Amino acid sequence: NDYNLGKTGRIFGDANMMPSPVREALRIHGEKTLEIDIKNSQPCLLSTLYRAPSEEQARYKNLVESGQIYEVFAKELKIKRDKAKLQFLMFIFGNTKDTEEFAAVFESQFPILAGLIQAERKKHFKALVYNLQRMEAKIILDACEKFVGVSIHDGIRVVASKAYEAKAYIEGRMKEVHDLEPRLTVEK
Repeated sequence: NDYNLGKTGRIFGDANMMPSPVREALRIHGEKTLEIDIKNSQPCLLSTLYRAPSEEQARYKNLVESGQIYEVFAKELKIKRDKAKLQFLMFIFGNTKDTEEFAAVFESQFPILAGLIQAERKKHFKALVYNLQRMEAKIILDACEKFVGVSIHDGIRVVASKAYEAKAYIEGRMKEVHDLEPRLTVEK
């Protein structure tokens, strides 16, 4: 029952620290739970930085909503998708020392967004990540209240009988609040 509320609104509790196979055993009021995950959550939310519609913004948004963003960088950097995902997340979270090559490719692919990211980092080196996590947390915590769920980073565990209703709710909130249609999965 102990948890910490992070600076960004994310909840860090026991469930977040459990490996996925162990979380499958979680029950709410004795009922089996399922996990709903927002795929590419942080990269999707990056698209909210764009100030005006552009071809670049449409391309970026299409790639993150379809789940293909990491493949772009894997191909450009000639690395595996998992490594591209890790480098992308390190880049978002401000690890500029270890992601110089990735940053250069990102800027070549999405120059407008790269400039917006730099502007956010000038405010404070963690401003970008805090803002992304706040946006994500607001959606997830709203769903936790509505469906009596447990926050799991960029997802939620809810009773199995409410999982698809909760998924539809999160999809609707992402569209309404951020004009995004990310992929969500429902897993054990």
